[in-house]
Amino acid sequence: MKKVSILSLATLLAVAACLLLTPSLAEAAKPARAGTKAEAKKEKKAKKKAAKQAAALDTLFKKLDTNNDSKLSSDEFGKLLEVQKQIKADKAKTKNPAKAGTAKKGKKKGKKLAALFDKLDANKDGSLSSDEFKKLPEVKKANKKKKAAK
Repeated sequence: MKKVSILSLATLLAVAACLLLTPSLAEAAKPARAGTKAEAKKEKKAKKKAAKQAAALDTLFKKLDTNNDSKLSSDEFGKLLEVQKQIKADKAKTKNPAKAGTAKKGKKKGKKLAALFDKLDANKDGSLSSDEFKKLPEVKKANKKKKAAK
């Protein structure tokens, strides 16, 4: 019986010594936390960017929806480039009034806009809902990748 008690006591002392000699779990986890903080910061930044993009798309949708029916017809969507230029010019006015008139003039892209409209119109009802319109950045990105692959 005494052998078991002595072995148990020796084991307990060995475990205690190991705990005292090794760094605490909190200290060992610090580098992991640093990575977690960096990841959390990166995720927060991505969420902020996504929220900003969603707000910009919502504003753009509202400006394009001239008849306020919460849908974009192909004619309303056709004014996309014009409205984007207008928004860009308005931002330039608020940031630097001297550069207000320097918005670049783009080429007419009627066919490309019609093709983009067709890709965005998921249910093929001839109009874009707000949800369909919010896919605009994804579709543009996919088009760029497809074009770069050629």
